[in-house]
Amino acid sequence: MADQGDKSEPRLPPPAPIDRLTQDARVDQLSLTPADTEPEAVFTARENVARWLGYYRVSMGELARMIGISRSTLSDVLGNRYKSNPEPILRKAEAAISEWFRRRGAPQKGHCVMTRIAREIFTVVRTVSKLRGIGTIVGVSGIGKSMTIQTIVQTDFPSAILVEVNPGCARPLDFLRAILAGERSPGLSSTMRARTGHWGQHVRHTADAFNLAVNRLAGSGRLIIIDEAENLSNDTFNVLRQLHDATGCPVALVGRPPLQDRISRTIRDPSIGGSLVGRICIQHTLEPKAAGGGGDRWLFTADEVRAVLAGFKVRYTGEAGHWLAALANVAALEGQQEAGALRYALKVMEVAITISGGEPVTLSMLRQANSLLKRPEWARMADHLAGELARQVKAVG
Repeated sequence: MADQGDKSEPRLPPPAPIDRLTQDARVDQLSLTPADTEPEAVFTARENVARWLGYYRVSMGELARMIGISRSTLSDVLGNRYKSNPEPILRKAEAAISEWFRRRGAPQKGHCVMTRIAREIFTVVRTVSKLRGIGTIVGVSGIGKSMTIQTIVQTDFPSAILVEVNPGCARPLDFLRAILAGERSPGLSSTMRARTGHWGQHVRHTADAFNLAVNRLAGSGRLIIIDEAENLSNDTFNVLRQLHDATGCPVALVGRPPLQDRISRTIRDPSIGGSLVGRICIQHTLEPKAAGGGGDRWLFTADEVRAVLAGFKVRYTGEAGHWLAALANVAALEGQQEAGALRYALKVMEVAITISGGEPVTLSMLRQANSLLKRPEWARMADHLAGELARQVKAVG
């Protein structure tokens, strides 16, 4: 008989206690019964968590953040060094692991579909890069601007500097620090850079940060993309214009409709005047277009919405698909520009998938999901508008 030790051992499946955690969390599965308060049950829970960390290669620090404690505390609990009762922490850990499994099995939707909106964004960014000027892209919330920009950086401009403007980088010094961080880590958004350390944080003065940015970027021709640019202050717009002049780097400003007004107001600022507006080589607004020759205006066709839904890998009825495509176009209606759009429609689909329990998603499930996500009056209005549009979407798509 051959020596059993010569055989390579196959990778073992997760231990049975982990399988228990992969099931959809039911209260009776997550709660500890009176028997679970005994030392043996605490020992078992500790082993379950440790095995999960090892098998799925999740760091102890990540799990600690999931349950809101320090890594050292979690280490003490798992190492049986915790001085207090470890049961509450282990209870939280098991609940967090169950939630991790649910998210892991959730629909994957983070892919960019080349809708008309996405194609227009690609065209404008490429034009701005070619002309080495400043360009603006304006569109309502939730139509895929940020997703498309991230895809552009990954596919067309891997050396681009991408800054997502938030309260932490709206002012000149913080903005220049974000530019410097992007120069060191091209292709990463400011959010991603924050996880790895914000290079340039040591620079204390705006003039020093500006000179350092010019020194690093002058003559490079690297594309600078500013997402959510409507949040920039007037002073930061002026610094951005000066950075463009000093380096020759093309700049794409992407944002919601208030961006146009923010740029126009810089003309009335004595320190800026028309210098920023005069350097804009292309201005593009992502607007609904006529579809089907009927004069109706659409942001997305039914085919485009179906292509986006393909990322969910779920079944849905034809009626549900037409209604959801109509809901995505509610943003195209006057007065509703910030109320709907594709992002909201996808949220409705996510909730409907949860409601469906694995069955094909139906129109009634979508309507129920819509009512859960919005106030009753808005939900009724959106449902009515989507119903009116659905017949047209079916004809157009």
